[in-house]
Amino acid sequence: MKGGELRALLPLVVVLLMPQTADAAFTARTTATATFRAAESFGARNVVPPSIVGEAFVGEPLTATPGAWDPADARVTITWELEIAGEFQPVATGNAFTPTLIAGWKWLRVVASAGATSVASAPVLVDVPELPKNVTLPEVVGTMSLGATITATEGAWENRPTSLTGEWQRCAGRTDVCAMFLPAPASHTVTTSDIGYALRRRITASNAIGATDAFSAATAPLAPSMRTPSVLREPAFTGTQLRGTFATWWQNSSLSGSSRVSWWRCPGPEDLECVQRGTLSGSSYLTVAGDFGYYIRRRESLAQNGVEGTTTSNAVGPIEMLPPRLAATVTTSVAGAPGVSAAADGSTTTVWSTLAAQRSGDWVRLDFGSVRSLAAYELTARRFAGFVCEVSADGLSWEPIAADPETTTSGPGTALSPRPQARFLRLRLTADGADGWSLNDIRVWGS
Repeated sequence: MKGGELRALLPLVVVLLMPQTADAAFTARTTATATFRAAESFGARNVVPPSIVGEAFVGEPLTATPGAWDPADARVTITWELEIAGEFQPVATGNAFTPTLIAGWKWLRVVASAGATSVASAPVLVDVPELPKNVTLPEVVGTMSLGATITATEGAWENRPTSLTGEWQRCAGRTDVCAMFLPAPASHTVTTSDIGYALRRRITASNAIGATDAFSAATAPLAPSMRTPSVLREPAFTGTQLRGTFATWWQNSSLSGSSRVSWWRCPGPEDLECVQRGTLSGSSYLTVAGDFGYYIRRRESLAQNGVEGTTTSNAVGPIEMLPPRLAATVTTSVAGAPGVSAAADGSTTTVWSTLAAQRSGDWVRLDFGSVRSLAAYELTARRFAGFVCEVSADGLSWEPIAADPETTTSGPGTALSPRPQARFLRLRLTADGADGWSLNDIRVWGS
């Protein structure tokens, strides 16, 4: 072929070659697309079918396993289906599902899908539980005392409760009169607010069907108790007044407690075979000749919500016979106040008084003539701004008496312990006062 002819044929060759190149590229794209669509259309291959994990009960969560697939990294979705009117219908998606009452007594399955391939699990029948039933009651463990911690168990239950909640209740008198005061915690620290109450624990078991309550047995009521015990002073003589510190009670400030005092005569220091002294009560007790050789105790009781707590004092005794009353010469530092002997004449009907205002340091003094063993004293006085009762063996060095120096009357026969050895007893003012002061009588017993 000549050169000119060849040049004439070149455009035709190019034209013929170009469609062939384009057709090859189109074929490659078409083949790839067909392969992708085929994979998408047919999906992955299921090797192990999906399954439902858990017991199929209304109100209890279930989980689904997707099974096994080829390829192993196939993207699988889970659909929960419930048989309704003879056909399985989707009700939820995801790996977890909790049947409601709608699902009760129906067949449930999961469908695992990867692409266009879907495989169903074996169906399970959703059961409906009965109301929770208590088979072992809750129990409160621990001691009902202030500051102690008590703990309650939940008891044992049947019929598949899905939740257990508890609360503490206070019961006043009867267990049918109870009120919740503390929800939730299984442990409770006993406080003064519990005084007068019994405590119990209420447990509520719930499932999809409803709730059931169970109650522990109530504890013993928390009786009022004391912070500081009742104490009597020693020693004691016939014809002397017994007094001491009262018990200090732990009380619930929101309640009003009723208290009472009783006095008891006991043959020994122990609280055994004691006999109550009639209907005697109150803060003090005047011993009598019949108490000689016995011990005396005071009992204090406090009741709240009908629950009573009792504390007993120490025993004072054995009761001794009161020594004779000592005669004394009476003098005073107060000028212009004659008749001071009336302050120690053995009669409370005669009164020695001052007209001048009270001055700290003024005194009235009894002189027994010699050193005596002082067993008890009685002071009846009034209108004191403040005073102290002191004793001295020489009139120079003075010691206060421990019995009632802060009160304006000591009452009949306050016993002294230990017995001071003294010749003098002095009543000395410790504060100034605008008014005068008076003494009905000062009597001292000793030997």
